[in-house]
Amino acid sequence: MNQWLDNFKRTWWVDLMGLTCVVLLAVGTWVAAVEPMLESRARREASQAKYATQRREATVLKSRLARVQRGVVEAEQALKDNRIRLQPADQVNQHLAEVTVLAGSVGLQVDGIVPEMRDRGGPVHAWIKIKLDGVGGYRECAAFMHALGATFPDTGIEAFNLTADPRDAAHPVAFGFDLIWHTAPPGSRGSDAVLTAR
Repeated sequence: MNQWLDNFKRTWWVDLMGLTCVVLLAVGTWVAAVEPMLESRARREASQAKYATQRREATVLKSRLARVQRGVVEAEQALKDNRIRLQPADQVNQHLAEVTVLAGSVGLQVDGIVPEMRDRGGPVHAWIKIKLDGVGGYRECAAFMHALGATFPDTGIEAFNLTADPRDAAHPVAFGFDLIWHTAPPGSRGSDAVLTAR
């Protein structure tokens, strides 16, 4: 054992150099091979996770796009279905007669119906204001408003006024409707002019 100790004292620096070389070789192997491999693996996993996220987002966006495209097709069809053919303004007397018949059919008594004002409008349509006055009940007035929209989609109600004496429930209500009849613009054929319902 003494001899081994003497040997160690003479050669310790060689052993230390050998141990240092082994440690340096291990660190070099780690730096040169293992660490880049681990970094590459981490980058690959991050890239795969990002790719999976992007695929999910693409699937969601594709689904949304399909829904939007279906909505556009449905909206275009609804616009086509809701196009209102406008009549020429020179048919105002016929329109007044039809509105009067409609009011009578729901139980209103028309005292007066007068076209008040014309507007040349624009390239799409023109309009005529119509004043409708008479008497009837509240229910009949509500029924008239509903029937007007269903029967004449080209005629809207700009304003209305209902007046009654609260002390006399048996007396009918006096009504006044300010209507707007959308017509074809001057110089166009009625069948060519359309108004898109809102």
